[in-house]
Amino acid sequence: MEGSVRKKGERWYYQFDTARINGKRHKIERYGGQSKGEAQDALREALNRYHNGQSVELESTMSLHDYLEFWFTNYVEAKLKFNTQANYRNVINKYIDPKIGYYPLRSLTTRILEDFSQSLLTDYKLSNHSMAIIIGVLKKAIRMAVFPYELLSSSPAQFVSYPKRQLSVDELVRDKHDDLKIISINQYEKLLSCMDKNDPFYMPIQISFWTGLRRGEVCGLEWKNVNLVAKEIKVSQQMIQISGKVVEITTPKTKNSYRTVHISDTLNDLLKTQKLLQKKRKLALGNKYFDSELICTKPNGKPVTPNVIRYSLEKYRKVVDFEFDFHTFRHTHATMLIAAGANWKDIQKRLGHSRLATTMDTYAHVTTDRQKEVASKFESYISQIQ
Repeated sequence: MEGSVRKKGERWYYQFDTARINGKRHKIERYGGQSKGEAQDALREALNRYHNGQSVELESTMSLHDYLEFWFTNYVEAKLKFNTQANYRNVINKYIDPKIGYYPLRSLTTRILEDFSQSLLTDYKLSNHSMAIIIGVLKKAIRMAVFPYELLSSSPAQFVSYPKRQLSVDELVRDKHDDLKIISINQYEKLLSCMDKNDPFYMPIQISFWTGLRRGEVCGLEWKNVNLVAKEIKVSQQMIQISGKVVEITTPKTKNSYRTVHISDTLNDLLKTQKLLQKKRKLALGNKYFDSELICTKPNGKPVTPNVIRYSLEKYRKVVDFEFDFHTFRHTHATMLIAAGANWKDIQKRLGHSRLATTMDTYAHVTTDRQKEVASKFESYISQIQ
């Protein structure tokens, strides 16, 4: 028989090669059933449909749960980054499956999905942001059931929205500054004073504070990405934590995350010192030194991973008297640029945001603060000339 079947978890899938596209091999993989026999039968039926010029569909009685497993295998795992896969898996397992996973895919209606959407607020009491993410995942999955999978003629999720939670008065007036955990220069200097310059946490926070780079981007930086003469960093990769001790260097979060960030003399000098320090450590430790091209390393040369940073955050949060996380340094960098009068578009490019609206929405509070300052200066000027 053409093709093959294989077991993944508790389910069986079939696959077979189709005609080559642009000279490249093309494979179809579909859910086949709960047993090897069911998968083999599904494979025979699919091959028959394929050779007769018909679409290769999944079984019409498939549940939403089984469709999501198929979608996850063939799209999420195949196309999306590891962290996104983990987030989607959490959304499916924790929210979608328990509530509506048992419905047949073709029996889903807008009413069923609207009721599910409402349950995110009434049963789980989620934030607007969390609800938007969950509904977004559900809509995307069902939209792909229409195209390219041709399992549905239209999407019942098309007009489904999440029930926006009514914010309390305190939440409405709460300063965005607090949400972002932005710190002052004095707080930043206090944090630095609490650690030795040989601490693995020292370089990562310095790089993020002076550039606004994300945690994964900082961990994944290699010396090939830095030009100490031109004083610039090219962001072209990131490090992601696969498991407790396993990391992977991969491409950036989005295409806009590919960028060149110009750096200050201060950071440039810090990087020069780090490079010299790594050379000295390598000479001192010899073959005991873990050699790599990474910029952020431990004294023995081993990489500073996202998990190492997480542990360091927990350690130093107990030492200082203010709240912060690693994104704090990115937010603080952006906020200070805005306060200094930097152009919004330039800040968007520097941070690697896909949309200008994201930058402006995130740091709108700084604009408000500056508007108040302008109004105050205007009033002061008028009082002087009267």
